[in-house]
Formats: sequence, structure tokens, C-alpha cells
Amino acid sequence: MTHEALPLTFLGSGLMALGLLPLTIGFFIGLLDPKEKLNIGAMVFGAGLVVLVIGSWLMQTVQ
Repeated sequence: MTHEALPLTFLGSGLMALGLLPLTIGFFIGLLDPKEKLNIGAMVFGAGLVVLVIGSWLMQTVQ
């Protein structure tokens, strides 16, 4: 690993870690109250999924 790749790897892993939090929160919002907050849970879950995919894509491009 080069010194240029290290910040991008750190950024990608940070995005993956931050993406898991809304992914989990959105899942449990939709699970615990499916009728009222389905849209909110789906949006939070989707945002976490997008951030998780961007972080993993960034880490894959560094290798």
C-alpha cells in the first residue's frame, strides 16, 4: 500500500462504518413500527446502503 492510497482507504472504511449505522437503524425502524414509519425506515435504510456501497467501492478502487 502506498502513501497516496492510505487516506482513500481510511475514507472508504470510515464511510463503511458510518453506513452500517443508518442501515441498522432503518432496519429496526421498519421492523418495530411497519405501518407508521415505513417510509422513514426505508429512506434511512437506503441512505445507509448508498453510503456503504460508496465506501466499499472506494476501498476497492484503491487496491
